[in-house]
Amino acid sequence: MKLFIFLFHFIISLMGKKILSLLFLSIFAFSLTAQNLSLYEKNNFAQIQLTAEKPNRPGNSDKPNRPGKSTSNNSKDENNTLAGIFFEILFDICDQIWIFSHMNADYDIAPYATRPKYIDYKAEEWQTEKFYRYTLETCTFFFPQDLTIGNESRIEGITYKFFGPVFENTLYTSFRSMSENTNFWLIGNLKLGGAINLVNFNYFNVAFNMQWSHWYGQKTIDGMNLGFIIRSYPIKPVLLEWRVNWQSFMTEENYNDFSAYFESHLELGIMVDKRIEIYAAWKYVNDRFNENIKNGISTGMKLHF
Repeated sequence: MKLFIFLFHFIISLMGKKILSLLFLSIFAFSLTAQNLSLYEKNNFAQIQLTAEKPNRPGNSDKPNRPGKSTSNNSKDENNTLAGIFFEILFDICDQIWIFSHMNADYDIAPYATRPKYIDYKAEEWQTEKFYRYTLETCTFFFPQDLTIGNESRIEGITYKFFGPVFENTLYTSFRSMSENTNFWLIGNLKLGGAINLVNFNYFNVAFNMQWSHWYGQKTIDGMNLGFIIRSYPIKPVLLEWRVNWQSFMTEENYNDFSAYFESHLELGIMVDKRIEIYAAWKYVNDRFNENIKNGISTGMKLHF
């Protein structure tokens, strides 16, 4: 898990978002490097002393040493130690980035509502003015492949600093069945769970979500939904978002098939009022459970608070 968090935060650290945070991280990295190198020198000196003071075993004084063996072992030990110190420093830096970007996060009342940036930081204060945010969303989508139409309603947000709820309900039906009033069908998907923020910057914001998934209507089935919510607030009044989810159903047919249902939602939004956003999106669904692939368009509205 540390390696996973490291990969995300190391990319963000390369972006150089804040001069203050970079200065803080540089000082922190320098202090860690000095501390770890000092420990390394002490340990190395202690090992040399122990080696010098270690008495020879009886009968070993006349044994010839194998050429290059001790040198090779010492070189491997030094390389392993230096590699361990290097990755320990990187992990510590990433931990500090995560703590700084989440525990100091201060959200505007809505994206671009009263200031140019949605997320700001207060390095001198650990208690922020507004450490939470929520979004209410509803949209209509259309898949031309089989004339499927539907509605998706969501509420998600950050309750405290870095975690919060993600509740979703999606309804699917057919435009053909509605117009012809024959063979009408309706399927719903309820997903309840939460998300944990991994990266919390304006240009790059990533959360990992985990939900219980329940399908109802013409078919009833339960499973688990895992995914990522990737956002960006590049410039007023533009917002970008990409949601990807994988569902696994608890059935004998696909018990080991994690990606039995995959969906992608890529959207471009515009703030049209202080708290209101409208957006257009492209949706893609790969339903391996029913051997069905489709994609289409979606339009919706969000209320930020």
